[in-house]
Amino acid sequence: MSGRPRSREWPVDWSSAEARLGTALPADYRELAEHFGPGTFADFLNVRLPGPPSGSDVPFPAFRCLVEKARRLAELAAEPGIADVYFPHRLHPAPGGLLQWADSERADQFYWLTEGTDPNRWPVIARNEDGDHQARFDGSTTEFIHRLLTDRRHPFSISELLDHPGFEPYEAHEPYDPFEDRRLP
Repeated sequence: MSGRPRSREWPVDWSSAEARLGTALPADYRELAEHFGPGTFADFLNVRLPGPPSGSDVPFPAFRCLVEKARRLAELAAEPGIADVYFPHRLHPAPGGLLQWADSERADQFYWLTEGTDPNRWPVIARNEDGDHQARFDGSTTEFIHRLLTDRRHPFSISELLDHPGFEPYEAHEPYDPFEDRRLP
């Protein structure tokens, strides 16, 4: 991605994160996570990370955690009727299930469809808040982000709203959990 900031050195213990998820993750997502760390693209796209940097005690809210979100969604999917919301897909850890890696300020959700054994070939499934509109993107995570920010033909594009797409680390914002509707300490 052009115009990216200097590396923030957000090292992740990928072995631990992937063991907890039960799957490997796309290589470009791993690079993106370590390079940018937590933050938002264009004050719109919030990419979930596996947790705080390796070996640190940096506070890391659970609602921004890829692993925690996958665990919570798997628990929810076990409740009657919840799994139907994701039809025709199932949720990870089901084989070929959806694994959420990002969300938006408009409550859109972005998943990998974990079909096949090569995570670098997983398509992205983008769903609006209600789940009544979804689009499949057969490309990498970083290509999806780039197109979301720059390509007006992309189904979830916000390019017409942007003068210049950028990234802002979360440290510049007061932490906020939209699901709890409260400020975090």
